[in-house]
Amino acid sequence: MNRMPHIMYTDFTTHTASSTSSPVERRSTHRGLQAVAPWSSGCRTVVFRPSQRAAFLTFPQCVLRSLAILLIYIALPLSASAIDIDSLKVAADSAYAQEKYEDAVKIYSELTEQTENADVYYNLGCAYYRMDDMAHAILWFERAAMLNPSDKDINFNLELARSKTIDRITPRHEMFFGSLFNWLSQLFSLSQWAFVCIALFVLSLVGLGLFFFSGRYLLRKGGFYAAVVLFMLTIVANLCANHRRNSLLSHDSAIVVASSVTVKSTPSQSGNDLFVLHEGTRVEIRDASMKDWCEVQIADGKVGWLERSAMEEI
Repeated sequence: MNRMPHIMYTDFTTHTASSTSSPVERRSTHRGLQAVAPWSSGCRTVVFRPSQRAAFLTFPQCVLRSLAILLIYIALPLSASAIDIDSLKVAADSAYAQEKYEDAVKIYSELTEQTENADVYYNLGCAYYRMDDMAHAILWFERAAMLNPSDKDINFNLELARSKTIDRITPRHEMFFGSLFNWLSQLFSLSQWAFVCIALFVLSLVGLGLFFFSGRYLLRKGGFYAAVVLFMLTIVANLCANHRRNSLLSHDSAIVVASSVTVKSTPSQSGNDLFVLHEGTRVEIRDASMKDWCEVQIADGKVGWLERSAMEEI
């Protein structure tokens, strides 16, 4: 299906898990000791039924009840927080649909402080795009792509926003295996890579089980080779997952948000001017040890010092 050369579609469906917990009705069922009058008695006496003696809680029952109460106290704040997030998401989507993009940006930005969600980041990027703020649009599309790299809408809008920037930088040539490894690590999110690693490891154990316990020669041979291949794939998947995790935690990439900024040869305004960058350009942070300056590198390999205030980390 051909896509129009603009942001085609924003999914307003809430992807976060909605909480529909209803108040727990606690009935007061008193199973206390019941008084029963004997058949023939001049005065009323109390007789305890034998079955009522079991009404006292045992130690395991006390532990289970305490755990249940603790879980309720833990679940109630989480449920209230989920309801707040859902209400904010609905309000932000409504503002976006009414073309109140500034209001949508404010509400989506508030949401990003409470949750880490690729759909929220994506919609915030779309709102910035509608406001012609390409730098922040690219920033939030990049953050959404970090969480969900296989999403086609995120990648499409990211490339669309990049096409509207001023700087045209030709990336330097990379080694084949390095670029292949980077491409592989970007195929899945971190949680998806974790599932792939577990699945491959379990399958390798199945192949190993066939090798040791199968009575047929062909099954044993096939199980052995399958176990070796799957175990090697498990190692590769773990390396990709680790690379993906490091990229999420390192924060070594940034987007230039200033309309125009000059990259210096030294971390000082008195340094020599090296080159000029414009909003929306991605840079890689090489040295972030200084308070107000960072040493950065752009895609073609050029290196220089850039003020922190002129960029935002992805």
